[in-house]
Amino acid sequence: GNPGESSHPQDRLDDFWTLTLSKPSEEELVYRAKFLIRKQKYQEMCSTNQIEALKFLRGPLKEVVLERDKISSSEFNGLAMNLLRINEEPEENKERQRKNVFEQILKYFPSEVKPPSEDLVD
Repeated sequence: GNPGESSHPQDRLDDFWTLTLSKPSEEELVYRAKFLIRKQKYQEMCSTNQIEALKFLRGPLKEVVLERDKISSSEFNGLAMNLLRINEEPEENKERQRKNVFEQILKYFPSEVKPPSEDLVD
């Protein structure tokens, strides 16, 4: 920023920086969508069959984690803790969580291919 001296308004204090915005590639979007879907499946498996859930975590779920994607990497690292929680979730929670996954995936699509966000009933 400016040092605040009115006699030298052009002076700057080493604040040269750049901001780079980048759009995720199609491949990254596909991996992210697959990760969200498989993560939901894994979480549901944890309450019914922990052995199969662990196999799923090590196999199909790990396959869709991009190491350069810090979000999915950190989420993946915390998923093993779900195996230690033994609780049967009510069906309405599963439905709400599935809907949440669907809404997260819809964020990556243009509005003209999404279902309307408003209520269509008069």
